[in-house]
Formats: sequence, C-alpha cells, structure tokens
Amino acid sequence: MDHAELALSTCLNELGKQQAAIANNLANINSSGFKRRAGGFSKFELALDEARRGGINTTTIPQYAESSDFSQGDFARTDVPYDLSLIGKGFLRVRDGSGTEYYTRNGALALGADGTLMTRSGHAVLDERGDSIRLNEIREIKITAQGTILDEATGETRGRIGVFDVGDPRRMMPKGSGLFSLPANTPEPEVDSTTEVRQGGLERSNVNSVSELVAMISVSRLHGAVSKALTTVESIHDQLLGLARS
Repeated sequence: MDHAELALSTCLNELGKQQAAIANNLANINSSGFKRRAGGFSKFELALDEARRGGINTTTIPQYAESSDFSQGDFARTDVPYDLSLIGKGFLRVRDGSGTEYYTRNGALALGADGTLMTRSGHAVLDERGDSIRLNEIREIKITAQGTILDEATGETRGRIGVFDVGDPRRMMPKGSGLFSLPANTPEPEVDSTTEVRQGGLERSNVNSVSELVAMISVSRLHGAVSKALTTVESIHDQLLGLARS
C-alpha cells in the first residue's frame, strides 16, 4: 500500500468513527444530562508540517480527534421532587456497587430500597465528603440551590448533595449512561460552590438534532468522495503495475 492509499484508507476509517459519534449523539438526544461527542480532522497542512519536523519528508495521514462538548443543556421542568438539574460547570459524584466512583450531570434521582439517594441506574449519590446519603422514608423533600436536602415536614437537614469542580472536563473519559471518570493521578476535585442545584427538573441533552443531521450528511458525502478517490488511486496503481510487467 503506497502513501496515498494509506492516507485515504485511514481517512475512511476515521470518518466511520465520526459518523458513529454523530449517530450516538442523535440516539441520546432525549437522555438527561448527556454531553455530545464532537470530532474533527486537524488541518492537513499542520499535520504535514509536524511530520516534516519529525524527519518525515513524505506525506502524512489524516489526524482525527474526538472530545465531549460540555456546554450547558436547557432546563426541562418535571416537577418531580427527586429530579435536579445543575446550572453551572459542576458534576455530581456517584458510586457503583463495586466502589468505583464516576461523575455525571444526570440528575434523575430516586430512593433505593434502603433509603439511599441514588441515580435511576443504581449509583449511590455522594455528599461533599464522599459518603452516600441516607434519607430513609422522607415523604416530602426540598433541595436548596446549594444542594442541601431538607425534610419539609420537620425542616430537618438530612444531607447535602456533593457538587464538584473537576477542572477541565475534557480530560474526563466517557463511560456510557452519562457517566465520566477522571484519569489516574488526577488531583481530588474540589467542592463547587458556584453551581446552582435546581430541584424539579432535569438538564436536557445538549445535542441539536438539526446540527447533527447536517454533520451526518456532510460526513456521508465526504466518505463517498474519499471512497471514490481511493478506488481511482487503486486503479491507477494497478495500471502502473500492468505497464511495468508488460
């Protein structure tokens, strides 16, 4: 395989990844707190210049990079007491049954069988100290803008939901179901006092269906053009081999 075939074949493979990211965005357009994945190719001139600085004087291959878009989603009122939305850059910290901790913006919560505050996927919601929150059988709760949970019948404080500042969220790794993990050796995130906790609603996905469909069409057309170019290069290569053997 020569350089042109390698570059075009790599481009086709990477375009497939970009198309898959767009399809996943569209599939999660109604997932609360979902953050779209955005990918793109670096400018060829920059990639070629970098390759030349590394001592490579021939062509280079396309460079594709993908990351999560953490822009704020719209607030959707549900009037469900255990639904909450984060207005700001903070994240909830949650823990699964094996003790692994994740961060999420999905505030669709519920009470577990033992009265523990949990996400609806079964992850325990943690307080500012990293402990789970036990509410037992509170009939009516109020969650303040700072995340404090009050028993409306007695006015008693029953815990405080931890909201954390993870620094640059682009470092986080998506784990599915709206969960993210931090890379190893990352400093402990600090409590975020600037993010507002809003009860009775959820943060919508930040996916714009029109933009994603336009991107899907654009990637599909580019995929077709690159595929056609690869077929042409392979045909020329075969003709040259034929001439060389004649």
